Amino acid sequence: MTDEQRVIKVEVDLLVMHLLRMPEVIQVAYGKLKPEHFTEEHEKPHAVLWRATKDFWDKYHKVMEPEYAKAEVARLVQNLPEYGQPFFDAAHEIIRTAWTLESPLSWFALEILNRFLWERTVGVQAAAAMEEHGGTIPRHIWDQLTATGQQIAIAKGEEFTPFGEGVHLLGALERIPCGVIFLDQLLDGGFLPGEVYAFLAPTGGCKTLLAVQLCVEVARRGVHAIVFSYEGCIDANWMVRAYTYGTGLHKNVIKKAKTPADFTPAERAVYERAHKEIGSRLHIIDMGKSTGGVEEFAARMRDFREKGIKPAGVVLDWFSPMFERSDHASGGGRYDSDAAKRARGHIFVDRLKQIARENNCWIWLNHQIGAAQSTRKRLEWNDAAEFRQLAYYLDGCFTLTGYSDSGFATLRFSKARDAKKGHLIVKIRGEYGRIEWADNFERDERSGEYVERDAGHQVASAVDAGGAAEVSQREKYENTKEELTADDQ
Repeated sequence: MTDEQRVIKVEVDLLVMHLLRMPEVIQVAYGKLKPEHFTEEHEKPHAVLWRATKDFWDKYHKVMEPEYAKAEVARLVQNLPEYGQPFFDAAHEIIRTAWTLESPLSWFALEILNRFLWERTVGVQAAAAMEEHGGTIPRHIWDQLTATGQQIAIAKGEEFTPFGEGVHLLGALERIPCGVIFLDQLLDGGFLPGEVYAFLAPTGGCKTLLAVQLCVEVARRGVHAIVFSYEGCIDANWMVRAYTYGTGLHKNVIKKAKTPADFTPAERAVYERAHKEIGSRLHIIDMGKSTGGVEEFAARMRDFREKGIKPAGVVLDWFSPMFERSDHASGGGRYDSDAAKRARGHIFVDRLKQIARENNCWIWLNHQIGAAQSTRKRLEWNDAAEFRQLAYYLDGCFTLTGYSDSGFATLRFSKARDAKKGHLIVKIRGEYGRIEWADNFERDERSGEYVERDAGHQVASAVDAGGAAEVSQREKYENTKEELTADDQ
């Protein structure tokens, strides 16, 4: 081996070490570098290691641990006699050295990557073209070759100068109302794209009810909303909720109707108006037979993007099965330490936020808690033990607790580990498939009962907390009921 070849080998070793360990280098190399680019005999370990890295990144969007990398190498070349002990020794040495690098040089690895790609793609093609044309390369062929060999680099990010001359970015953090008045109230006006929120409630605690209400209201505002249901299957009751809230009709009216012809004229008018208002912007995806984790969800979102569907919001109902699969795939176990669980939870939430940013939407996670927690008077995000490793990294968490026989409950909101907290009283109207803001009620902490505020407080609350908008929404439903009553008579 010549000195030049030794230098090239050292550089290729260094490149693969970074590809094993540095996510930013993997990302830029992912679409350009292929295992077959490693053509030299001594580069067999490099080709297999890059193949294993790409496969792992595809599935879990993270780097491999050293022991897992060794296992993957063994799996990929098993029963292949040409891969002997020298191959494994070389591969294990690269893995060992990669994880002992004290100060990785990503910028230098990118220089090597660009040179390597040039030599193994453009360089090979240029040599073939030179041989074909008698030692020279025609200008148009050279231009084509150089166009395919453009340099790749780590994204440096977009620069902003908010106080620069003539620069005004005051609306950059403008929140987008979702249409559910009490949620917009707690969120200071609505959601921000790229945020991830969670809603905790027990079995039968209105998780799906609120998810339907949220997505229908988003669709009514002229944008797309998607529900990914991991409940097991989308059954008739799920659709009854959607039609009940979407139309404002009583659920018994929806259940009895087999076709729109079964409605009375007034009911049919309401039903057709809902069809016109919501249209094809509400998408419900049955993920009951799903076997994948968060990357499967990411792939489905890419499918929607390719179809030209850009949702404003996405609901995962409920998301625990997806998290468990992702956690298991990344090596998680039930008896792992809390620190290990938090680390994987952080990775999971970061991936969800990345998907939200890629699709310019917010994500709402429904999470089920046990019956023991649901009896607490003041249910908080950290009362669900199995949820704590995620909740620390979310943009906000909602809980619904204090259910009463009369249908009242308390909706609480916590943001950034209790940096901001808020709550309000809601009325659950299951017969109409919705939750309403009961802004004129409060909870007596002594008795646990919900009581109506005095008239003066009620008026102030309606004005100060945006109650007028909720009242107008309530009047719309009351007017609908009056129309139906008149028609029946």
